[in-house]
Amino acid sequence: MDLVITTLRDVSGSKLLRGNHEDFVLRFIDNPYSRDYDLMNWMCNGGAATALSYDVTPAEHWNELKRMILEMLAALEAHPSHVAAMRDAEHRVVDQGHVFVLRKGPHSRSAVGGVLILLSSLVTRLHPCQATIAHGLDNERHAT
Repeated sequence: MDLVITTLRDVSGSKLLRGNHEDFVLRFIDNPYSRDYDLMNWMCNGGAATALSYDVTPAEHWNELKRMILEMLAALEAHPSHVAAMRDAEHRVVDQGHVFVLRKGPHSRSAVGGVLILLSSLVTRLHPCQATIAHGLDNERHAT
């Protein structure tokens, strides 16, 4: 995240796209009543590498969950610029006829289904223009 933040600061026009991993982190921080669920969901979807990058050992058993929650919260609180960058990330970027999307739809828990819902919505809004939709699964050319 430090490299991302430096790039956002130093390279004019740089944007951070908010994807499901940023959503996992923010949900974990923002929802104290479901932190155990949110943490396990995040860890099952690639979050272990993030935890290790903050020197937090992922829980291997349910009885380690409380320890990991406290350590992960402390690690994120020690890096407020990381959390701020995630909160400020763009949901989509439109640039020279291309739409870049990484975030899932607002009412979907499925990353794949959410992307498809959001793409459908974007294509509808872009009508009758032609645009390339670039997202986390593959690239498609949509024309009317």
